Amino acid sequence: MFEGFDSELNNLGSGIDDVAVLFELQRRLDLHMIDVLGELDAVGMTDIVEGLSAKAWVSKTARCSGVTAARRVSVARAVRRRYRPEVLDRLRSGVAGFDHLVVIGRWSNRGSNPPGPTTPDPCWIWPNI
Repeated sequence: MFEGFDSELNNLGSGIDDVAVLFELQRRLDLHMIDVLGELDAVGMTDIVEGLSAKAWVSKTARCSGVTAARRVSVARAVRRRYRPEVLDRLRSGVAGFDHLVVIGRWSNRGSNPPGPTTPDPCWIWPNI
């Protein structure tokens, strides 16, 4: 997945096209992080290897706040457990990004909406995503 990543970074300057490349690389990194973090969380790997919850491990490893770590883990869990495959396809195609998933997750949180047919599906919330 990251073949050529270093060469892309080394060839960047400070122009508008270079920033566009950085956004694309960030999207690709976020997508890969969501996939891998969802898998690590599902099997409890961070607890087995480090003795930490996924959230605590992300906070420690990424050197981010607990709130940021919780958001990352929450999105990874939602993508793995609740979202239709089309959501991940839309991430891969660049139509949606990590921040879209944060908003969708908040809006469609099953804890704040009654379960059943009224619980929105992420693809229904933003049909173009």
